[in-house]
Amino acid sequence: MSAIERCRTAVLVAGCVLVSSALAIAADGPPKTGGKIVVGMYMDTHIPDPTKTIDLSTHSALKNVCENLVTVDEDYNIIPQLADKWVEEDGGKAYLFTLRRGVKFHNGKELQAEDVKYSLERQKAVASNKGDYADMTGVEVVDPYSVRISLKGPSPVFLTVLVGPFGGYIVPKDLDKQQGGEITKPVCTGPYEWVEWQPDRQLVLKKFPGYVADERYKGPTGLGGKRTALLDEILFRVIPDRSSRITALKTREVDLTTRLDVADFEELKKEPKITAIETPILSWQVIWLGVNVAPTNDLKFRQAIAAAIDYQEIIQASTDGHAVINPAFMHPSQKQWRTEKTGQLHKHDPARAKELLKQSSYKGETIDLFANNATEFSTNSALMIQQELANVGIKTEIRYLDEGGIAAKTYAAKPDYQILIYGASGRYDPDQAYYRRLHTSSAVNKYHNSDYDKIVEQARVTMDHDKRLALYDQAQQIIMDDVPMILMYNLNSFDAQRDYVKGFKQTSMGLMRFWDVWLDK
Repeated sequence: MSAIERCRTAVLVAGCVLVSSALAIAADGPPKTGGKIVVGMYMDTHIPDPTKTIDLSTHSALKNVCENLVTVDEDYNIIPQLADKWVEEDGGKAYLFTLRRGVKFHNGKELQAEDVKYSLERQKAVASNKGDYADMTGVEVVDPYSVRISLKGPSPVFLTVLVGPFGGYIVPKDLDKQQGGEITKPVCTGPYEWVEWQPDRQLVLKKFPGYVADERYKGPTGLGGKRTALLDEILFRVIPDRSSRITALKTREVDLTTRLDVADFEELKKEPKITAIETPILSWQVIWLGVNVAPTNDLKFRQAIAAAIDYQEIIQASTDGHAVINPAFMHPSQKQWRTEKTGQLHKHDPARAKELLKQSSYKGETIDLFANNATEFSTNSALMIQQELANVGIKTEIRYLDEGGIAAKTYAAKPDYQILIYGASGRYDPDQAYYRRLHTSSAVNKYHNSDYDKIVEQARVTMDHDKRLALYDQAQQIIMDDVPMILMYNLNSFDAQRDYVKGFKQTSMGLMRFWDVWLDK
């Protein structure tokens, strides 16, 4: 039985009351309350609407403000958050949730079933990831503290959809109407409340005195558990320039900064009174191939590219080894979704690459290779891939784009690139990657393979974990054979803090947790 299935069984019996070890207080001394932490942010929070926002910086703030029906613990098991318990009905075609009582929104209103109905229906209607909710056919208020969610068919994925982690937040009923038609100030149930946002300058969160901690847990775990707001205030200061963020940390203008490069990390490791933090995260770095654009629409040419690349050389050049080689969508730490097949790499074989090129439609023309110029690892990846392709006879010209430009290029309605390097956030369930990224209905690069579609369609309605695992093995094999894209590695993230910051721990999704964080000044 998988960890998730064990958790689901526990939920049916006793509300899945999991516990987590408390913070390592012995090492840092007892936590102190009060004070303000200043965080140097690489970009602004662009859309404060918890349902519509898509950028990581906004979600990093919202994770401290908002909560979900369910979330994940440190081992990616699904655990209750605003839910007290849930029951799977009709073979997975419906879920009946019972809510925790006495939970308060930041406006003082008590959380009830009508708020859950409103939030989830709005998620399906206007969220950036509304496709994840396509199978939801209804949300019924059973009583003030119970809500039933009905689905088109059995779904082993839907609980993970409710986790998010980029969305699924529960807000008060009709919050958009109360704010003039659009949500411009999040109101949720988390340990901190959204107080003031000055676009392109800063965001202020303050401790919510009415927060109801989840006493079923001994301490925080993953994105849930018993979370405690120890700080009085969190100030996210927008400092886009990396070197300026580092200077601000050294001069104590900020207490913590994030989104650093490898060189920054190595530099700050040597600084007195600064702690450099390296965290494995689930985000992928991917070579997307234009399956509908010549010559990458030629299978032999795509296979030649796969044979030309050397994973180890790429991560060494791009991250100085601070990454995990991984050809599959699920991170090696997500052990419940890993098999021997998911670790198989494309074999680095330049001789085979040259032979495949001869059999392909490629005639020696120069191919555009698009990459993000915002990060050192991205630019270095592009340079190494360019060199490895040149070694087998493929000519490329690197076209650098900024963060917005590369994102627009990647997710264009009609992709026109041949080779493009871009990352994506990891996910907790393989459906959210294998289906959403490559199924014909939603493929990033408009990839189409009917055999692949059938496999991932079956996997998303199969309730048995082991059967799903076998199906994703088949899907992974098709990806390796058909080469619509090449997953290269999972990044590590780099953050740094003053040594008086205690309890901070980056998440594997790159979302910052400021509950149970304190200042020892």
